[in-house]
Amino acid sequence: MSNWNNVEIVGKGDRLASFTSEIPTSLTHSMEMKKLTIKEALKYARHDFLNELQLVLLNLDLDQKEAARTNILRITERMREEAVLDKLGLPAVETWIHTFVWLHPTFSKTVTTEIERGVRKSNDVDVASYLDKLFQEIERWIDPLSDYEVNISVYASQTSWSLRFTIQGDFRRKLELPEPMGDFEVTATDSENQWTFTIRGQ
Repeated sequence: MSNWNNVEIVGKGDRLASFTSEIPTSLTHSMEMKKLTIKEALKYARHDFLNELQLVLLNLDLDQKEAARTNILRITERMREEAVLDKLGLPAVETWIHTFVWLHPTFSKTVTTEIERGVRKSNDVDVASYLDKLFQEIERWIDPLSDYEVNISVYASQTSWSLRFTIQGDFRRKLELPEPMGDFEVTATDSENQWTFTIRGQ
């Protein structure tokens, strides 16, 4: 399945959520998902927050008030978008999105959301496990010295949900999608310097 053009894969069958001493072992599933301890998660969160504060402080030191304001608005908008993820109702997937760039540092991430609360039928651990396996596969075929940007668009109505990943970057080859093992569907397309794939469920 090396051609991504109009590929569709359908699977039938049956990381910030609340941390305990580490991300719940159930999230490791059968695919050996990566996991973070509370200490590691807090370390990454502090590091990111301090970097953002230092950027704003630099703007102020250089008397670039408009740039400082823009950065503050960008940070707060990102936090607002990620806070909305709490309504998705798929805690393992929410945690995976929150911790994505810490576990996959080759990528930068933006998140957009349009979410209504609803009762989800999909097994979120299966979805998060699939995402972890997918990005481990992607990392096998990308240039670790290049920058890759991922936009994660999260949509959910009361009866359905979808995650659309759009990846910009320099790709070495076509990607073979892992076979989904769960009650969700995966569709994918590719174009020059862009991969897009969407996971849908109920």
